[in-house]
Amino acid sequence: MLLASALPLACGGTNNPADTTQESQAVEPDVQSAQQTPVDPQQEAAQALADAFAEEFASSLQASFDEYQRIHEQGGTPEEIAAYREHFENSNAMTVDQAREAWMAPSDLAGATVGEVLTALGAVAGLPVDTNGLEEHLDAPCEVDPEGKSVVHMLEATCRSIGVTPVYPEGNPYREDGLAITFEDGPRSEPMVFAGPFMIRTSEVSEHAPYASGEVRVEALAIGLPEGMQSAAHSMGEWIRVEAVVDEQQNNLRQHVDMTTLSQPQRCQNVMRVSTSEDLTSLLRGVEAIDSIEGKVTISIPTEVHELVFTPDRLDRQTVAGLEVNLKKLDTQCEMTVRGANADSLVVTWSPMIDAQTPMGVQHQSSYFFDETLEASLSLPAVPQALHVKLLETQTFSFPFELEDLPLQKYEQQPEARQELRFEGDTPVTFEFVAFQERDSDFPKVTLTTHNHTNKDIQSVQARFVYFDSLDNEIKDSYTTMQSQQFSMEPTPMVRAGEPTTGDHAAFFMPPETQYVRVTLSGIDFMDGTSWQSE
Repeated sequence: MLLASALPLACGGTNNPADTTQESQAVEPDVQSAQQTPVDPQQEAAQALADAFAEEFASSLQASFDEYQRIHEQGGTPEEIAAYREHFENSNAMTVDQAREAWMAPSDLAGATVGEVLTALGAVAGLPVDTNGLEEHLDAPCEVDPEGKSVVHMLEATCRSIGVTPVYPEGNPYREDGLAITFEDGPRSEPMVFAGPFMIRTSEVSEHAPYASGEVRVEALAIGLPEGMQSAAHSMGEWIRVEAVVDEQQNNLRQHVDMTTLSQPQRCQNVMRVSTSEDLTSLLRGVEAIDSIEGKVTISIPTEVHELVFTPDRLDRQTVAGLEVNLKKLDTQCEMTVRGANADSLVVTWSPMIDAQTPMGVQHQSSYFFDETLEASLSLPAVPQALHVKLLETQTFSFPFELEDLPLQKYEQQPEARQELRFEGDTPVTFEFVAFQERDSDFPKVTLTTHNHTNKDIQSVQARFVYFDSLDNEIKDSYTTMQSQQFSMEPTPMVRAGEPTTGDHAAFFMPPETQYVRVTLSGIDFMDGTSWQSE
């Protein structure tokens, strides 16, 4: 209405054409401004809603972080702390026969219905089984013979017989929040085998075309293992090892043949997983499948358990079963040394106590063995009144496995043959110092330009940083590995063939008086799985 009434006044206020033009020009900017910025109530409401949502999300995120921090500082929720104490109490010794009996499926399941088998296996595993959607199968007789099968083997075979795949819970090992075994339609598609108490499968295969490289992840899973066995396997170790990955022509596809890969078993309620990743090379166009993956999975059984209690008035050395145990202090940071002939077979579990009845949470724990000595440490939210310790003497068993016939999907995108390394000059890579970055930080950085003189894309570079002062004196050096600074789901080269790349790199241990940095090349890992080392 305002625009409609304004225009006639502007045009008819005078008979002078020049005046009319002037007045029209004076009004036109208002008209254009009004036309360009109309008020859209819906857009305005949507923006207000988006702003409110963003503010609420930020507030919720901060609240979640604060809650997580609080729980961490206390060493867990009250329920988690109580569950941890229960697991500690149940970490008991067993014989090898008792351990094997514990992970085997009950023999009296022969002749039972599918529903009875699933329920019974869930009870043995200590996990509820959600059979929602399986009603048409539950009353049918189970045709799987339980003889000689582990609990997870019997469960997987029963599910395969009715065309479904079991899904095992993941998450916090001490949170009892109603997690259950559920089911997905269709049988498990990836190769799997059974060894001891474990199901072994390939949980992920990545093919990095066109670099003729890739990665395979192998996972071992067991359900319902006794607490002692799970406690004996909580530390870092080579619990699962891949020893061979071969194609149909029996060519080795492992990139790092002699590498030892450590991992730590993960558990959620009574499900225990351990996995390892193996880098692959020579995935050329003619390699359409992995013929076999051979390896072994290992488990420890606690054959003897020794329990000790330390209190503020009893911190002297204690001796048990020929082991000398020394708790250096009883504080928020506890350190313990165990010496003895069989210390290399020991596993330590802890339970700090607020008082005689109330367990305390644990923020962090670790242990390592060297020179016939076990060193263990514990971080706590407060000083405990007492510290209960169990030393588990363990016996280790390994079970071999072989996964067969793993088809590949991207073989047509791979090269027919691997390129031979070529480069001009004395070295395949040179570095150009550009500038200092974050010099005063605890983690100083330098900007470098990396020149790739080769015909291959580079995955990472190993180099020596040499630091010089104003008098050209070498004052310190450090070794580092530099790799791609781009974050991507797909493998990304650090430096492409023939293309220089400039980026910031950590300059570890760089003295403050450093005036310039010289970088020398030690080694290169290429995207195709090959490598180069300086002499």
